[in-house]
Formats: sequence, structure tokens, C-alpha cells
Amino acid sequence: MKVPASQRRRALAIIDVQAEFVTEADDCLLNIERLAAAVSYDLYIESVFTGGPTSLWQLQTGWSLPEGSHSQVLPAVTRWLTGKCVVSVRKTTKSIFKGDQSLLDILRAHRIEELHLTGFDINDCVMASAFDAFDNGLVTYVIEECCGPSSGTDLALPAVKVLRYLNLTNNSVYESLPMVSI
Repeated sequence: MKVPASQRRRALAIIDVQAEFVTEADDCLLNIERLAAAVSYDLYIESVFTGGPTSLWQLQTGWSLPEGSHSQVLPAVTRWLTGKCVVSVRKTTKSIFKGDQSLLDILRAHRIEELHLTGFDINDCVMASAFDAFDNGLVTYVIEECCGPSSGTDLALPAVKVLRYLNLTNNSVYESLPMVSI
């Protein structure tokens, strides 16, 4: 895995790494752990998703994830981020920018210029967060090897294709940057 190594102030977002979304066979978790250990960020963001039985999710998709053990970040994420500057975001929708905190204000307060995104689902919450980050003026890279789908690759592969086309992944960097190999 190669990660952009710009001189900008940057943050790492770990999106929806929750029991409901992660499968045991996911290399994604190991890769996020490797990334968090190998690359230093100025800020770390952990987000969790919930959507109760009266939520838009239930209404439109027939699926919900009420508050409870499956709506908590996995304990491994907490271990990886111990001692680091961490912002926790709870959200009931796709993008980390539409959670219970004004993430954009927090990023600006920390002078963050670049955001690296990891987590679940690459074709849903990660993608929505990438688009919002870019639209809010942040240099944005989805770290492909650190993202996964919770229900197969049928939608994940087209999502990666779109993100690459828009140069929003670590494997489609347009600008001339050094890369860190992990």
C-alpha cells in the first residue's frame, strides 16, 4: 500500500469500523492498523453510524442499526488511536461531515488541509465523505487498501473506479507527491 506523503497538515478518518460492517476475513482492518502505526497524522477522526427503527434508513432501505454494541467503534480502533488527537463523530447518515459535530470547523481549527479516508463502506459512507471533503476544499485521498464493503464487492469495485477516475484515491494521485510504502 502506498500513501501520499505531502507536507500538508492532514487527518486520518476511520469511518464506521463497527461489528455490523466488518467481516472476519477483512484485510481492511489489518491495513488500517498498519497505516495508523506507520504514518503520523495531525488529527484522527473515528466515526460510528446509527439509524434507529424510525430513521430514514429504515424507511427507505428496510434496514436499521439502533444504538447498541453493533453501533460502537471496534475496540481495536480505540487501541490504535490511544494517545493521539482524536475526534469522535456519531452520525445517522452517510458523510462524516453531517454528524453530531461540525467536523469542518474542527478540521479548520486544526488547520487540516488533507484528509485520508478509511473504513466502511467504500461504496457508501466513505464515498459520500470523500465527495464532501473535496467539496469543502480538502485535498482528499481514499486509502483503497484500508476500505471495504460490508456486503460483497458488487458495488465496491464500481465505487473504486469512480473514485480513481476523480483522482480521489491513493492509487490515483494526480499531483506529484512522494509516497510512503507500507
